[in-house]
Amino acid sequence: MRATEPPEVSVATIEGIILRNSITFETLVGTNNFGIAWSQRSPIVLQYIVDHIDEVMRYALMITPPPASGLQGICLSILSSRETELYNKLFDSQTFLNIVQEIPQNITKYTVRTQVMYFDLINTILIQTNFTLFNQFDMKQYFKVLASTLIHDTPARFIQSMVISLTPLSFSVLSNAELVKILCQEYINDTVNGITALRLIQNCFINEFFLRHAAESFGDRTLILNIWKKADKTRDVHGIDFLRTLFLTCVPFISLKEWKYVADELIKLLPNVSRILLSMSYYGIYENSIGKLFIALQNGSGQVEQSGFDITVNAIDMMFKQPINSFVHNFAMYSVQSFVQCNGDIDLLLEKTQLPKKIIQQYLKRGQVTAVYWGQLRVISETIEPYIDTTHLSNWSNIITESNQNTRHLMDVPLEESHPILNKKQTSSLLLALHRLPKRKRAVLMVGLISFILFIYVAIFV
Repeated sequence: MRATEPPEVSVATIEGIILRNSITFETLVGTNNFGIAWSQRSPIVLQYIVDHIDEVMRYALMITPPPASGLQGICLSILSSRETELYNKLFDSQTFLNIVQEIPQNITKYTVRTQVMYFDLINTILIQTNFTLFNQFDMKQYFKVLASTLIHDTPARFIQSMVISLTPLSFSVLSNAELVKILCQEYINDTVNGITALRLIQNCFINEFFLRHAAESFGDRTLILNIWKKADKTRDVHGIDFLRTLFLTCVPFISLKEWKYVADELIKLLPNVSRILLSMSYYGIYENSIGKLFIALQNGSGQVEQSGFDITVNAIDMMFKQPINSFVHNFAMYSVQSFVQCNGDIDLLLEKTQLPKKIIQQYLKRGQVTAVYWGQLRVISETIEPYIDTTHLSNWSNIITESNQNTRHLMDVPLEESHPILNKKQTSSLLLALHRLPKRKRAVLMVGLISFILFIYVAIFV
């Protein structure tokens, strides 16, 4: 019987026990230092594991009682190290293969902690074998459970790393498992993992092979419509941003029949999504690139549609009203760039927003340089410069040229040099830097800080 309290024994003692064969396998692996002996690559312990691989697997993967984490760590280590003799022995073990095949079928019976341990093991097996063992698992059931536990880091990290490194062989099986549909359904059903699942797919869009084949999943019109309905009902920017990203990613593959169908379906929804954006009084973290999509949608005459024009005007207005919100700055910059690239009526835009005058005013009253804000303002000024009648803005060239040169210099120096408050040569701490600020600025900063703390306190406790 395994001791209630695993004995603390040295590596040398464990090696002696193995050589004398004076203890049962179960008791041996129950000692606290058996895993340490393995991790130190004791030749005696390594050979013992090779000779008893079936027993190691049986105890490491045993369905009842829950698996011994130490032994599971040994399995993971064997897989990761690819030590030839151990690695081959592992996959020659029928016990190992039989038990691993049962895991997806029984995964829902385990505690979350045990599920995550099993995920780590199976994920390592799949990755190390280039997914050649996919067909030995009930992958559809496996991915359903995987999606339902995305709140834990291991499953989410695995799916993303797996999809990003997809090969034709692995994707053919993954596609059959309908992972994309399963993850989207998590969002549609409004589960606790829904947003994580959606963002996970979005992160996988960087894999070109994935994109070329993912249309097989999104070709289901119902799937796109249900994502839209969920995002529309809850005014959820994550869902809206996902549809935006999906459209942008399918454009390069529009010649493929499946993706063209997806794009056509999305275009029908985009005017509605655009109106939702315009109705929002606050633009959050995802709005820095949402505008690129709607501005790119043109009407029949090849001009940017009205919603794209309105979005650009709003973006410019918000930028000057919120000089410390970097997401708004990005949104404005991308909006102006996209508007010009898509042949928008730039003269009307400049007339409506008075953008050149606002830029000059901003530069003239410019105080301490803030890298993010001024860098984006520089891009905007360079984008609209070819369309400006400088005869009515005599000081444009001098002001913009000098300011842009300063901004470029700012981008080339370390952050701590561009922000004196962070320069260690001038101050040894942020508190000292705060003390050195002029009294008026220091008072304003302290009032703002206190207000922010009070706001957080009220939001949490009141």
